Amino acid sequence: MKSGEGRSSARLTEKISEERIALFCEAVGAEVSRVAPPTFLTVFRAGEFELFDKLGLKLSSVLHGEQQYSYFSEIRAGDEVSFRTKLSSVIEKKGSSGRMSILVFETEIDVSAPQPRKAGSSKTTVIVKEKA
Repeated sequence: MKSGEGRSSARLTEKISEERIALFCEAVGAEVSRVAPPTFLTVFRAGEFELFDKLGLKLSSVLHGEQQYSYFSEIRAGDEVSFRTKLSSVIEKKGSSGRMSILVFETEIDVSAPQPRKAGSSKTTVIVKEKA
């Protein structure tokens, strides 16, 4: 697992629709608007799943540990958003019940059009327990 440290996903791009924002707002109980709430940054996790595949990790073996966001600017309906995820660190531990790895993924999220700007970043910590 340690050998995957430093790997990055492809740069992914997504056009944000009013419907996508509205569905997210309804799901989290936020007022529906053309502007996404700051927690909308959580939808940009496809890079993590791409890296899970590259590392041979099954989703069933992954436990979500922590999530942090830094919010820099609004994401609006009509924006084109691009993002890339990097596996920034891997800590491997051995305990009485077997081995586990703590993986930290960092995602940089940018609005590429119509007005380029940094939208935010996220840091995801997951725990992978390996069978003994």
